Amino acid sequence: EDTFSLIDHDTLQQAIQILKKSHHIYIYAIENIENIAKNFKYKMLRIGKTVIFEESFGNQFYHSMNANQNDCAILISYSGETSSVIKIAKILKANGVKIITITSYGENELNTLADTSLTISSREAMQSKIANFTTEYSISLILDILYSCYFGLNYKENLDYKISKTKAFEGNRKSPLTLIEKKLNT
Repeated sequence: EDTFSLIDHDTLQQAIQILKKSHHIYIYAIENIENIAKNFKYKMLRIGKTVIFEESFGNQFYHSMNANQNDCAILISYSGETSSVIKIAKILKANGVKIITITSYGENELNTLADTSLTISSREAMQSKIANFTTEYSISLILDILYSCYFGLNYKENLDYKISKTKAFEGNRKSPLTLIEKKLNT
């Protein structure tokens, strides 16, 4: 509920249009957010949109230098003050890359470099939290919303593309469950 309350319709639409117009989408994140970023990449790949995500900071850095004005980047940082992510954001900005940030509420350096910013729930203390429960769910939800909205821009084409590629890859995949089997054959 907190994440939903922080999503501004116009900002979300702006982010979706940036994704739509971009040739490549780069994602920059560190540590515990890597698996969430990979999941977004996985979903977008299945509808034919190129998302580039590297776990290695060195590779992230070089990708940022190769990105151009035809691309966009999603930069994820809980605090918006992660020095490595800010360094990459400055390079992207200099290259004319459109920047979408996913970060905590309020003023931070990363948001000053963004073309648009999506806000995560930030109710966890940075150093005294047990784990990143809220943060991870919030970031995952925002990326799922971005994916579903992007998918919806060309719903029929994306669905047909996804189904045809899945059928080509999975071939004659079977399931003993009737409900799943019907879904596989639709």
